[in-house]
Amino acid sequence: MQKRKRQDSTGRHRYFQGLNALRALAIFGVTFFHLSPKTFKGGYLGVILFFVLTGFLLAYTSLAQNDAGQFSAAGFYKKRIRRLYPELLFVMFFSVGAVRFLVPWAVKGIRPEIVSILFGYNNWWQIAQNADYFTRIANASPFTHLWFLSIEVQYILVWPLIFLMVKALQKRGGFKKARHFLLGLAVLSAVMMAVIYDVTHQVTRVYYGTDTRVFSLLFGAALGVYQWQTERSAKKRHQKKAQALGLKKHLLYGIMLAAVAVSYGMAAGSLPFVYNGGMAAYTVLFGMLLMWHISLPYGRILDRVKILNWIGDHSYGLFLWQYPVIFVFENKGWFKGWTGRAAALAMVLLLSALSKYLTDVCVSENGRRHFAHLKRKRRILSGVAAGLSLVLMCSGLFFTVTDHSSKTAAQGKLKNRLVHNQEALSHQKGQKTAYRALDPPAPKWHYAKSGNTAKVSTKGVTIIGDSVTLDASPELKKKFPDAVINAEQSRHIGDELDWVKAQRKKHRLGQTVVISLGTNGELYSQKVEALLKVLGKNRSVFWVNVYGPSLDWTDANNQYLIQLSQKHRNVTVIDWNSQLSAHPEWLWEDGIHPNPEGSKAYAALIYKKVQDVQKKQEKIENNYTKMK
Repeated sequence: MQKRKRQDSTGRHRYFQGLNALRALAIFGVTFFHLSPKTFKGGYLGVILFFVLTGFLLAYTSLAQNDAGQFSAAGFYKKRIRRLYPELLFVMFFSVGAVRFLVPWAVKGIRPEIVSILFGYNNWWQIAQNADYFTRIANASPFTHLWFLSIEVQYILVWPLIFLMVKALQKRGGFKKARHFLLGLAVLSAVMMAVIYDVTHQVTRVYYGTDTRVFSLLFGAALGVYQWQTERSAKKRHQKKAQALGLKKHLLYGIMLAAVAVSYGMAAGSLPFVYNGGMAAYTVLFGMLLMWHISLPYGRILDRVKILNWIGDHSYGLFLWQYPVIFVFENKGWFKGWTGRAAALAMVLLLSALSKYLTDVCVSENGRRHFAHLKRKRRILSGVAAGLSLVLMCSGLFFTVTDHSSKTAAQGKLKNRLVHNQEALSHQKGQKTAYRALDPPAPKWHYAKSGNTAKVSTKGVTIIGDSVTLDASPELKKKFPDAVINAEQSRHIGDELDWVKAQRKKHRLGQTVVISLGTNGELYSQKVEALLKVLGKNRSVFWVNVYGPSLDWTDANNQYLIQLSQKHRNVTVIDWNSQLSAHPEWLWEDGIHPNPEGSKAYAALIYKKVQDVQKKQEKIENNYTKMK
């Protein structure tokens, strides 16, 4: 997100025309991905365009300044700090101050995260926290998106060293060797993404890792070197080549824009191809788009579109503000429907304008001069806005420094609890069922009025779930002593199917199966139906619904489960969502997992629901017996 200024060999400033339009294209994708990740599945790709632009401009301006005898590491760092940190500090502490009053629990223990952002290692901090950008369970932080800024900060820190190598190679073998050096590093990074993903299958690691994402910045840098070289070349063949492309160039430019638009809607971040070369391919696409864009007349045209220029100029602030605003809207229940999303977007635009204006006044001579020439009423209004902002910022800073919350300790307790419970479950012994066939026999009686058409039993229950179930597994064992529990962290629907098939083959699936899946993502109908097909219609299934106010798929999953129970009468829904909504004190600080008290309530609710249906079926059996 660097400024679009460039310098020629005389040190005079010039501009790449239309770069604000490319920034607008990037921020459109990122913003609408955050607003509606289901609709704009690939909007996160806008981050790649930001990386390419940053790499391109850093390389180009460094070469220009070096050619004019103006480049120095100290000057480079000073400019970057003035560019990145004033608005970042404003947004962070303003947000902490506001969130402290609106969603107090969310900023308890926020200090380690703030420190990681300020010192530029937030991406690695989030990897250590095992945050997941695409499931967005990290509702405990309004700063999840700032992993991106940390990668840029780390790249900026090492760029002067890379630039020294570029200059050395340029002196020995020309710009071609320098480009090949940068491209070689980029290819190495892209290969690392594919290799690490194939080995670990951890999206978080490869999506946040500096080593696995820096290829976009390096590819942009190679393009910056190429652009500098071609602009300084007086060979006519370059001009003839550019003219020969003619109409083809315009056509390819349109095709690339169309490809970006389609990808914003379709390239979901959970798809394996994205990490097995997909992001590298999009990096090349955005790089080509950039080079075509600055060589065609569209830049001059788009520079006249005021809204695109405004968005491009404010792209940094728009990026910084969107997640804190969306976070507050989600947790306050204001984010539902497009009306709520439109209100959130309006708030992001307003705050971006405010932060850029106030930080410009503080750090820029032009900003102070502009403020001095304001009319009296506008100056008073600006002063009031600055005063209120200062109050919130000071509040946020004070809370960050003085907070002694036990949130970090609580997170450690939850993590240790999950590890301990997983270890305990690994030693449980499965037991064969009473029936010899793969599936239980058809019920003797009509149980429809009980709430489940299949026979229900509290004995030999099979329980399948994710980390919520894993968290509560000791309490579930107390309620169902002979149950077999299979629960794993970060489990999505479909991940359990192989285990279920193996248990069925070994005659170890119970008459009654309890399922608690849907916290980590959407319940896809095809995968749910595949699971129910393996379980069979003669098993009673109890499905625990989802609690997660800030998860986009909570309402959809819970509505789907109601429809599922109407379609499959051997499925009964257990309403954990309603019970937990009335008792937020039952949750750990992450707002998702039940604490010890909540785990007791979770296990008790499941047991009570299964037992209630069982009692109703026993009553039906007694009535049939009496009739006979």
